[in-house]
Amino acid sequence: MAIDHKPREDDGPSTLILRLASATQPASALSSLLRTLQAAVREAVQATPEGAQRFAEATHPILLTSMREPEGEGGLELRFYFADHASSTRQPELSETAFAVFMDTLGQALKAQPQRMLWDAPSRPPRGGGPSPRIRQVWDDLGRFRNVTLSVGTRRITVSGGSVEITGS
Repeated sequence: MAIDHKPREDDGPSTLILRLASATQPASALSSLLRTLQAAVREAVQATPEGAQRFAEATHPILLTSMREPEGEGGLELRFYFADHASSTRQPELSETAFAVFMDTLGQALKAQPQRMLWDAPSRPPRGGGPSPRIRQVWDDLGRFRNVTLSVGTRRITVSGGSVEITGS
């Protein structure tokens, strides 16, 4: 089942969207993905000067999500953004920074992975020592789903079966 959804007006660089082809998912796989995704996004934003400053504050930002089943399309869609801890007010600048760094890091890690050959052996060793442990966890968790897409604005990473497609800039 394809999950190429039409963008909504609030789709943009300050919203990370996770789309699953089916609304029925194993609870353990979804729970693990949500935990590792949150940790990886927080780790990415804390690596930036703005993020490090914001997360050093006593009331640091929180990652919020909303869920829905897209009408007529099936599947499940989760939208993430950072918000103020006390008021839940969206923080689009912080979200945009966090999601850009996260998508860059994940995309670079996926591009650096070796292609598989016959008998599932890597065709070459990973370049640069491989991805960070956190990004590796996200990648492993994404692989537990048949068809999943992560997108931010026009950037998209789709994992379908054993293949990965990275689009956008």
